[in-house]
Amino acid sequence: MAIDNIDRTSMSSMVNGFPQMVGAVNPSTDAIESAKDTTKGVCVLGMGGSAIAGEICKGLYSERAPIPITCVRDYALPKYVDSDWSVIAVSYSGNTEETLSAFAEAIKRGIIPFVISSGGKLMDLADPKRFSRLPDSFQPRAALPLILSVELPLIETLIGQNRTNLIQIGKKLADRKKEWTDNGSSPNQIARRLSGKIPLFIGSGHLQAAAYRAKCQINENAKIASFHSILPEANHNEIESVGWFASKDILPVFLRSEHESPRIRKRIEATSEIYFDEGVDSIHLNHANASKLEEILLHIYHLDLVSMEIALKQGVDAVAVERIARLKRILSQA
Repeated sequence: MAIDNIDRTSMSSMVNGFPQMVGAVNPSTDAIESAKDTTKGVCVLGMGGSAIAGEICKGLYSERAPIPITCVRDYALPKYVDSDWSVIAVSYSGNTEETLSAFAEAIKRGIIPFVISSGGKLMDLADPKRFSRLPDSFQPRAALPLILSVELPLIETLIGQNRTNLIQIGKKLADRKKEWTDNGSSPNQIARRLSGKIPLFIGSGHLQAAAYRAKCQINENAKIASFHSILPEANHNEIESVGWFASKDILPVFLRSEHESPRIRKRIEATSEIYFDEGVDSIHLNHANASKLEEILLHIYHLDLVSMEIALKQGVDAVAVERIARLKRILSQA
């Protein structure tokens, strides 16, 4: 398998192996066959790194899907998700308590969920015909391209769309990385610009998930504060706080798209102008000549690499998640 050379004890190796992981696994044949059944909607369950793939799919197909796609990061299942819906439970470890709780509620409502996991309790509870197993021993946040490789084809089948050639996209990601050292936007250069700053990643449309992913990766890998927001919503509230940005070293990072509408483009330019007039610089990141999905994954891969550069500069272990582990220990005693 193309991913066998990735060191699963090294976050750097796992992040650099992102392109190899895209398309490296597939949903089970039985799961794809089951996904051909008629459904009223798709509800994806997941937390943390296991949730991002669902948000990517939702953002990618929200304007084209004939049925709703919703993502749940919680213990509870929305009341409107009934037996006519399809549920996809995603937990890389298979032991995420919120996902297990929502999964159990789906079973009570007569839903047989699709399950994507590398093992754990969720694998034990899954219907074998709706279960797709992931390679184990990766950090959940690093396993995003593996999870997406299973989840995207499932969702595309459920909503009646043609399957995306993910292997081809993975190759494009690897090729694009070679360009970043030549055009002033290498991960190291972006990390230097973010040094001593609090990044605020701003995305619109299909790039909302990429902005959220960047925030999470900076938090987990580099162990520093980072936030995200979305346009146009941020223009109706957050923009009023820009006078506070400079004093708190907040640096906006706009994730740009060739597919953004003229109105969104104008909003971004106007927002950036207002920030500048308030003494706040901003970074604009763009990946040219790419489909919407390619743009999402290029932004994610690029900023994953940025998070690793910041971790290196901070002198922290990107793999370790001591506070998350402590929180889980406290909760297990409750």
